[in-house]
Amino acid sequence: MKKVLCLALCLLLLPVLPALSEEGDMPAPSHAEAALRPGETWDCGVSALSWDCDAPEVVSVSGSVVTGLEEGFATLCAQLPDGGEYWLDVTVSADAMPMLISSAVRFALQEWQSSLGQTFSDRNKYTAWYCGKGEKCRFGWCGAFVNYCLDTMGVPMDEPYDSVPHENGEPYAVYAAGVGKILTGFTRMERLARIPRPGYLVIYGQRDRYNTIHIGMVTDVRLREDGTYSVQTVEGNMSNRIKRYNYCYDPADTTEHNMSMLPEEEQTAPDTFQYKVQQSDWFVYTFCATYL
Repeated sequence: MKKVLCLALCLLLLPVLPALSEEGDMPAPSHAEAALRPGETWDCGVSALSWDCDAPEVVSVSGSVVTGLEEGFATLCAQLPDGGEYWLDVTVSADAMPMLISSAVRFALQEWQSSLGQTFSDRNKYTAWYCGKGEKCRFGWCGAFVNYCLDTMGVPMDEPYDSVPHENGEPYAVYAAGVGKILTGFTRMERLARIPRPGYLVIYGQRDRYNTIHIGMVTDVRLREDGTYSVQTVEGNMSNRIKRYNYCYDPADTTEHNMSMLPEEEQTAPDTFQYKVQQSDWFVYTFCATYL
């Protein structure tokens, strides 16, 4: 558990740790951002001599632990023992992704970034996460990929048939690698959704065949003017690789044709995303709410 928490903390702080100045002996000021829910706490990992906060009704800080109090925005400034400063902008919102889920999304994107151009076999570190390193541990690993990321960041998990509803919408996932079993667990948790949110899982079906053909992780969602959503994902086991997708999803379409390509003028990052819908006969079956 300590190893998991340490890894999560390192990932959260990697972009914002104080950097050395050109002289090499004085840390340059650093600036970071965070989003919390009211009542949520987060250990930012910064050892400070003192903290200043311009909105103490929004955020409190004790040691290195930051707590969201009520919705709003606050800027924190830490005086560091080495003489430097650490600035932290905190948004507190009931709609914010919980930090556990946010860290899992960032970790999944790091896995994508670090594996660009890499082709995986059907026995890899994601399958090993679920069933070990033996020769028999070979399977389609899309479910193992998303749950490896969630588990590595410390998101609690229930076995599929032991899953139950959890209070307060706290982060939770299902310990499984098969898409059908993941769906079973989220169904028992009463956490299926038609509207996507960042950090949710998305299960795809294939028309006239299966409702559980594949699973990915939603990384960003934007409501478009026509009522559809631009959905960005990161997905394992797509042509034996980790890929990112960006497509339109129509929640009002209750048929098996609720996915379409983004208009060409919105396809602005071809080096990052695949804009062609994964398969022409796929559709979004449901979203699995890792938090509420």
